[in-house]
Amino acid sequence: MVTDRRTGKAGRDGEPNADCVYASVYHNRALLAIADGCNWGQRSARASHDALEGVSSYLQSHEADMTTLQDTGHLLLRAVCEANKKEYAAGTELWEVGTTTLLCGAVVEVVKDEETDEREWVWICASVGDCKAMLWNAASGRITDVTMDNRCADMRDPGGRLGPYGGSD
Repeated sequence: MVTDRRTGKAGRDGEPNADCVYASVYHNRALLAIADGCNWGQRSARASHDALEGVSSYLQSHEADMTTLQDTGHLLLRAVCEANKKEYAAGTELWEVGTTTLLCGAVVEVVKDEETDEREWVWICASVGDCKAMLWNAASGRITDVTMDNRCADMRDPGGRLGPYGGSD
């Protein structure tokens, strides 16, 4: 058990949960994101929440602009930038801002063959850190880690993060 210094309330190690998810489904696409706060506590929880708030508001306001895979990829990268900006928007001291990893992406319907109007679904994503994305092949039943090797050998280093980092987190 740990005690929150500000409230004096007791809680379990790891509280509050510092992981957040976002999903928004449209006619021919779905926008998805996950943020995993680095370490435990209020700062990490706030960092992951703020990151997803930045991603979701940006992607929702630009959803209609996702007309090509290139546009979609560009908008996902911009959403990551907006998430990072949102981390600092609270006006807190720099080193009081928490850190989080983030993966955001879109499942998009694309035309595979214009003559037959055959369509397929494509996953495109942007990632900072070690959040995982898996691909399930329904035909073979096989699962593939599409974010393979995004984890560093040092388990304390998520391979990147949003928010301030000075090397001794």
